[in-house]
Amino acid sequence: MPPTTAIAAVLLLLQLFFITTTISAPIVGLDSFLAQQSRVDPTATNDSFLSLPSSIKKHLSHPSLNNPTTPSSLLSFQLSVPITVKLVGSNFSSSSKSQLSSFLSSAISSDQFHVITPFSYQPSHHLSISHSLHLDVSHSSNSLSSRLSETLKTHLSTVPSSFRSVLAAVPHEIIDEIIKQDYEKEKPINGIYIYILNLGSQSKPYAYSYTPGDPSPAFTKCLGTVWTGKDRYLWIDLGAGPVDYGPALSGDGVLPRGEFHPFASLHGRPKSQKALLSDLASLVWSAYQVLLVPSLRIPVPFENSLIVEFIHIHSNSDNKDSFGLDWKLIERNFMDEVNENGLLFGDQSLRFKKYEVNLAECPICSFAILRAATSYTSRYLFDNYTLIVSEYLDSKRLHQTLSESAEEFRKVAKLPEEDFAGRILPVYVFDLDVNTILLLDRYHQSVAFKDMVIAVRTKSTQTVSDYSCNGRHVFTQSRELERPLVGSILQSMWGVSPTHMVWSPRHNSTLVDYTWSVGQTPFGPFSEVSSLSFVQK
Repeated sequence: MPPTTAIAAVLLLLQLFFITTTISAPIVGLDSFLAQQSRVDPTATNDSFLSLPSSIKKHLSHPSLNNPTTPSSLLSFQLSVPITVKLVGSNFSSSSKSQLSSFLSSAISSDQFHVITPFSYQPSHHLSISHSLHLDVSHSSNSLSSRLSETLKTHLSTVPSSFRSVLAAVPHEIIDEIIKQDYEKEKPINGIYIYILNLGSQSKPYAYSYTPGDPSPAFTKCLGTVWTGKDRYLWIDLGAGPVDYGPALSGDGVLPRGEFHPFASLHGRPKSQKALLSDLASLVWSAYQVLLVPSLRIPVPFENSLIVEFIHIHSNSDNKDSFGLDWKLIERNFMDEVNENGLLFGDQSLRFKKYEVNLAECPICSFAILRAATSYTSRYLFDNYTLIVSEYLDSKRLHQTLSESAEEFRKVAKLPEEDFAGRILPVYVFDLDVNTILLLDRYHQSVAFKDMVIAVRTKSTQTVSDYSCNGRHVFTQSRELERPLVGSILQSMWGVSPTHMVWSPRHNSTLVDYTWSVGQTPFGPFSEVSSLSFVQK
């Protein structure tokens, strides 16, 4: 190769290298400006370009060859997620803080926010915004651990032994009240607090209950070891348990009783401090992925006005049973959050409407149910193998029929035409006059889609689910739809993911993990609570 040609080739490679390096570099100052604008103008009602500092505006208005403006540089906004981990208990050594920080810093890196079900015309499973962890680990005061330990010991001394469970049920409120007081002392708060409790051995094994009342053969109370507050904190008691919950027969996401899950770190064979802290790091990493930077269930465009239409399709208008379908209770779950400045941005509004539809006067409704009805078979060993045929509704077929016949449905059901600029979410509730169990897709009382929610119930009051908790089967109260509907509306209207689902780009699929599905969450079969924690809002 001639010398001039070689020199030209080298210069071309160097030029390409510098251009590539420049393209990948973000615009200095743009991230901090966008972060400030998101606080000042969260609904982006004003043109933010006019407010740009002159240096950034000059960069965007007059790009140069050495400093070009590219889509990648404009879409490089990174959100810092401040997390404070507080170690509560005298059993944590003085070196725990630095070791846990080291483990977490190496395990958690910057990543993009993921989407479980993207739009078909934009099939990317991630947003342009990325997140990065800003971590602070600290030891709590001795007074906090002393108060918690004393409260726990006092309560356990008064709890009689139970024949139904080896775990004594401790109301979560007695611990949460103390932790919340400590959390409020930290105000003004910038970030999320994770309290990890190690209060030492207790007189009897215990776990936390989340609703009043005692369990019975027909009502399983799923005890757990975690709680997520309405404010931006959560706590984990390592001394509680061991607990187990998840699919009873087969399936992903089970939390096993064995010592290999971080929740059971203190219940197996003795571990070194380093091994314990590595378990805690994996626990914090899981909470970060599932609760603090959760995957978006569906991408939701911003609208100023939101309307939820409850469409109750029932068989007999003269003998309606409202138990388990309290529309006001469902509405209150959301409006309480709105009144506390949650869920909505700026001048966004949220309204609820309710319509009654008689199934006998709605042929398209009957057609939709008949078209969606299907069955599956299973064999059980009693005296011999017995074939059992069970029916269920295919939610996708039901969704297809309702989507294709939306105008006809509104006409037949005598629903008013909406002259409305905003987002309308119809919630179809089929209240069927049959005595058999009929669920959606075999397992669900309610299913969320991008453009609607579908729920179903029959006269049957309960069924044994395919899940178990602490050695007992979980029963589904099939007449009670309030909690399933709250969860489905959250998914469809705001894109909130269930607390057991997360998108994994490495697996290129949705992963299921029920670790965080107890306590204050409207999702999953292991909680009876329909109120929202900070995770859902």
